[in-house]
Amino acid sequence: LTATLDPASATSSKAVVLGTRGFRQGLAYWEVKVEQAGWGSVFIGVAPRSTRSGWQGYGFLNYRAVQAYGSETLYGSYFGPGDTIGVLLDMDRGTIAFIKDGEDFNVGRPVVMNMGVAYHYLRRGTREGIPTTMYPCL
Repeated sequence: LTATLDPASATSSKAVVLGTRGFRQGLAYWEVKVEQAGWGSVFIGVAPRSTRSGWQGYGFLNYRAVQAYGSETLYGSYFGPGDTIGVLLDMDRGTIAFIKDGEDFNVGRPVVMNMGVAYHYLRRGTREGIPTTMYPCL
């Protein structure tokens, strides 16, 4: 997933860019290098193709929370400029987990941290027994 979004051109304060390849089954992993990030301005995760704007899907927010369709839960570690966030999507099990590679101000040095499964049941949105296809997003 490679995407550049100019905030001045966004029509919503929560614009979204979807990847071109969706996942309905199997295991997928990708990383996002954070170059700029205002407080609460970054959502990294997955969303269905029908998402046009807003943070609709399952994602990790840079102020240490995960969000699923507007509902937030405390999770993981803060991330910001210079950090790399790994996304581990397992559509066979219906889970998504995040990995942070970057500075941890709590220990004062760079770390690689597997923050564990953020969400289960991503396959819940099935229609006629066919799981929803999820696309990488930010």
